[in-house]
This record gives sequence, structure tokens and C-alpha cells, in this order.
Amino acid sequence: MKRNRVLRNHDEDFPFWRLLPLLLAPLLFCIMSIWSIYRQQTGPLPVKALASRGAIVMIMRFPATPSGTQEQIRFNENNDRIPTSRLAGRGPAFTVDAHEQNSTVLQLSPAQWQVVDQVRTAWCARPPDVPKPQPDEMFYDIGINCGGLWPRRLQIPAHAPPAELLTLIDLVPPPAPTPPAPVEGDEP
Repeated sequence: MKRNRVLRNHDEDFPFWRLLPLLLAPLLFCIMSIWSIYRQQTGPLPVKALASRGAIVMIMRFPATPSGTQEQIRFNENNDRIPTSRLAGRGPAFTVDAHEQNSTVLQLSPAQWQVVDQVRTAWCARPPDVPKPQPDEMFYDIGINCGGLWPRRLQIPAHAPPAELLTLIDLVPPPAPTPPAPVEGDEP
């Protein structure tokens, strides 16, 4: 009887806060590991992440050219940052601002915006029936904000774009070529 009483008193007096570092150390290790992996990911945001930012409802990255350049088209609704509704921008990929240099930015007409919205709504309900691109194949990378928590990502092979994709591309002309920079010493 006395022995049980001694163990019970010992358990009640044990400072459990001393175990707290042992319990928190694995959690802290996991958090630091995830953070270091996150920090190592440099470079551009994927289209799926961009489609959930600000007013962007759809973003389409074109396949890269042999020289490595890549274009993208952004379709923006109006919000606090962009008070103009129905904006579309086409320019170099991996730019966030629709008004970057070497970009075409235009306001779509209500009829043009209706085309964009119809394609977006249709692709949110059911993605286009196209084959999945092979690892070595060029493709259009498309991020669509379907109104939910997570945007949808579509990858459409460059050799088989659906008619809707070509219609969206035709809505926004490519940017005008930039004039060559003046060479020092040249006079106009």
C-alpha cells in the first residue's frame, strides 16, 4: 500500500514541462526542413499559383521557342489593384505586372470578354479532351481560376491545340518588336 502511494506522489510531482523540448524538437525540425525546401525554389511561379493572384482569371504560357523565350497571356477582371475591367496582356512569360515593357495590354470588349468567360467556364466544368503531353513534348501551360480555393492547371500539347485556345490567342496580338538599343557613339 505504501509503495503505490510513493509512486503516485512521484508522478504528481514530475515537471512535465521538462519534456516539452523533446516534444517540440521534431516539430521544429519539420518546420525548418519545409522552410529550407521552400527557400530553395527560386524562379518563376507556376501558372496554377499565378491564376489565384489578384484579378487574374486565366493565364496561358506558350511553349518555349528554340531560343528559350516564352510568351504568356493574362486575362484580368477588375479588382482593387486593377480598376479597369476585362484587361488582357500578352508579353514575356514570368512577368507579373500586365504593364511590363514589351507587352501588349488592351481592354477587351464585352463580346470578347464573353468568349474568354465561356471558355473559362467550360474548361472549369470539363477540361478539353486532349492527350496529356509527353515529358519531352512542348505544351501550353494554362492556369484557370475557377472560383474555388485551388485554381486548375491544364497542359495542352502544342501540336494539338483545341479551337478555343486558338481563339483566345487571337484575341490578344503579340507585342510590337522593341527597337534595338542605341549604341554608344552613334548619332541620330
